[in-house]
Amino acid sequence: MASILGYSAAPEPAYSVIQKFAEYEIRHYGPQLRAQVVMPGQMDNTKGNAFRALAGYIFGGNRKQGHESEAEKIAMTAPVAMNTTQSEKIQMTAPVAIQQPEGQPQQRETIMSFILPDKYTSTAELPVPKDSRVTLLGLPQRDMAVIGFSWGLTEQRFREHEQRLRLAAARDKVQLSTDPKDVELWGYNPPWTLPWCKRNEVAIPVVKQ
Repeated sequence: MASILGYSAAPEPAYSVIQKFAEYEIRHYGPQLRAQVVMPGQMDNTKGNAFRALAGYIFGGNRKQGHESEAEKIAMTAPVAMNTTQSEKIQMTAPVAIQQPEGQPQQRETIMSFILPDKYTSTAELPVPKDSRVTLLGLPQRDMAVIGFSWGLTEQRFREHEQRLRLAAARDKVQLSTDPKDVELWGYNPPWTLPWCKRNEVAIPVVKQ
């Protein structure tokens, strides 16, 4: 019942609030280790497959460092981070020239990542994924502008709240990253949580001035 009403017992990465504004706040996050998948397609259509691939990794689809046959279960944390971007297929030609074919459509990609527990301090300590789609990466410490909302994790709502955050930050003269790959949608609750109880956030790195 607690999960239906929005409570999540999963640990979250520590942060400190640098500044609060009317619609959002700026938080400082330390370095993070993540497991990530990139899948072709729109977020609304592919997030289930992306989640299952990552869940497979943390629930035993891995091998311990130095142990070829032994798996390690990794604790689930919150939030789940998502993004969707457009990529272009580039045709390779010999020897080193590349060209963009005329009329080549842009391809949608969904990026999803799990933040891994802070008991791990480097990717070298992390269990190795058995699924080749799962990659491990480290992120540096960052200051993030974060705006919250409830209800569903759809791409439309993602972009609506990204725009709200960018407009509010511009009004407050806070400079945000303009790289689409830096924008993240964070979801904190399991899918069976009542929609109005869900805790979601859009986060964009703050550019140091």
